[in-house]
Amino acid sequence: MQLDEALNELGIRGEVLALDGDGEQGLDVPVAPSGWRGRRRLMSGHGLVVAHGSTTLHVAATTVPGGFVYRSIGDPTFWLDRPRRRVMTAARLRSARGVVALYDAAADALHERARVRRDRLHVIPNAVVDRDSRRTAPRPPGVPERYALYVGAMTWEKQVDRIIEAVAGTELGLVCAGEGPLAPSLRQQGEATLGDRFLMLGPVEDPEPYHRHASVLVLASRSEGMPGVVIEAGLAATPSVVPDVGGLRDLVVDGRSGAVVAHPTAPALTEAIANVDAHSAAMGEAALDHVAAHFTMHTVAERWAEVLDRLT
Repeated sequence: MQLDEALNELGIRGEVLALDGDGEQGLDVPVAPSGWRGRRRLMSGHGLVVAHGSTTLHVAATTVPGGFVYRSIGDPTFWLDRPRRRVMTAARLRSARGVVALYDAAADALHERARVRRDRLHVIPNAVVDRDSRRTAPRPPGVPERYALYVGAMTWEKQVDRIIEAVAGTELGLVCAGEGPLAPSLRQQGEATLGDRFLMLGPVEDPEPYHRHASVLVLASRSEGMPGVVIEAGLAATPSVVPDVGGLRDLVVDGRSGAVVAHPTAPALTEAIANVDAHSAAMGEAALDHVAAHFTMHTVAERWAEVLDRLT
């Protein structure tokens, strides 16, 4: 929706649709018809369809073959690891007019594993809207005096249990925001390990105040694309500790705007968190400079406009 608004400002008119009625984070998005005929009639009425994320690829490939651009939002080396999935995905990607990857290594993986032609691949990073209030948000109630922050899903691949172990070896507290099937067990682990240094928030509508007052954002995921949460943290002048997966090395300049951990074991994360915390102010300013220069919606929308203009 933010990208659509930014493109509208550049003179490109669009419409945002959801594939089902469940909604995404409570957003008021019109829902596309559920039947094949209705979707085909609707999508064929547009000059180009941008299919965002995995579940949209099959729908776009079967309803508007040749008339869509697919935006890959994850790490292709992770979700193209199974032969059957790789064959099916490659066939659908070949019917796209263009494929957008978030970072160079993702584009390379789509070319090598899914056989997407280089002339159909475009690299456009993730982005978020920059708001002036990001640097003046009031301190949220109930948070520890100094804390590390995790924002994301409470699922197996995010390894939040490892973040809890890692923070326990530092002097920081830990604030976790998000929901998922592992939330109850993670709450129990956090309270047992960190005591009153641990705060489990559940889902939050706006994590920006928590970013602004954190010493460091921490991720330990097995797989990531180019998560917006790291960009959000950077725009709040908060450095990040992240694993070396997906496009995270593009978002975090190792040793300057945070730390990129090659093997995110709990001891390795503990060391990285402590080092970044010791230089949090300077690294936070570097993070702000880096993401503001490359990953704000205005900058990225201009690149989208160039690609869409070329493809239409």
